[in-house]
Amino acid sequence: MNSPNDHETIDKSIPYETPHSNRIVGIAAMLLGLVNLVLLDPNELTKPWGVWRIVGRIAMVICTFCLATVSFAPRDWPWRRWFAAGIVLGGVTYLACFFIADVVSRL
Repeated sequence: MNSPNDHETIDKSIPYETPHSNRIVGIAAMLLGLVNLVLLDPNELTKPWGVWRIVGRIAMVICTFCLATVSFAPRDWPWRRWFAAGIVLGGVTYLACFFIADVVSRL
């Protein structure tokens, strides 16, 4: 397996991809996941529709974990597609939960 840092594995058709661009995305995703864990407030459960906010934050943590894993994984890693699906599902779940908690709760 080649490392994503090897110059031979960099896709020249993708603009602005550098040997370190994947690592920068991975570190940013880890920091975003950490911020979401810190902001996780158990007192939101007492608020109406607060369960949706908690589920949304957990989905965002899962999404950022998958993004960090994919960004550090080699390109030919077989589980990469599953983690990419986790990125999409986590992001969609996050948006849906906060839409329900903030928009639907006001109707």
